[in-house]
Amino acid sequence: MGNVFYGRKNYKRAISFYRKSFKYAENKSVILANIALAYDHIKNKGRARWYSQKALAAINREKSFYKDKRLKNELIAMLKGV
Repeated sequence: MGNVFYGRKNYKRAISFYRKSFKYAENKSVILANIALAYDHIKNKGRARWYSQKALAAINREKSFYKDKRLKNELIAMLKGV
């Protein structure tokens, strides 16, 4: 559901659903990254930075999930711009 609301640009609702799904997610880094990106869209730079850092740490722990580096690069770029 988080992705549905994200796609509709309802970022606050997306964050709510992402946070609820976090404990059930197998790949927690993607949920953290989605939350970070949603916070960035609503201009909450502090939370965007915090979730980006958590997502990057999770990505490093979940290396097997990342065949491409698009998400990691997007988070790093966002952190540099924050």
